Amino acid sequence: EEHKANIEEHKANIEEHKANIDKLETVNKELETSVKEKQARIEEKGKKIAELEAARVKETQARIEEKEKQIKELQTAMDGVTADISLFCEKCPFDYGGLRTSCGARAAYLVSTHGDEEKTAKEAVIKWDPNCAKKPES
Repeated sequence: EEHKANIEEHKANIEEHKANIDKLETVNKELETSVKEKQARIEEKGKKIAELEAARVKETQARIEEKEKQIKELQTAMDGVTADISLFCEKCPFDYGGLRTSCGARAAYLVSTHGDEEKTAKEAVIKWDPNCAKKPES
């Protein structure tokens, strides 16, 4: 009789364990589904971020290309300009790219440091800072 009671108790324990296993399997499936859904959302957000970054890079490249085109146009226009060095003002203030000195000092620097011809140096200084050319007398 005691043996029958132990068998019944073991059967009840087995049934309880089976029920717990079923619950755990259900929870596990729910967690797997949740993880898959979250992974899918993460992948979708990653794709959106990549698309936005690609669009931003494309826009930036287009702006850079436009600026480079403008620079080339300005350089071409500047190359076509010849400065009248007879109007060169030695003592006028030279101000270009944060460099402040006199026009004559800047031209002298170009000649002594870079070996430019005086005419070429004066033309360059006038192109950089048009204030280095005296206004022609009318």
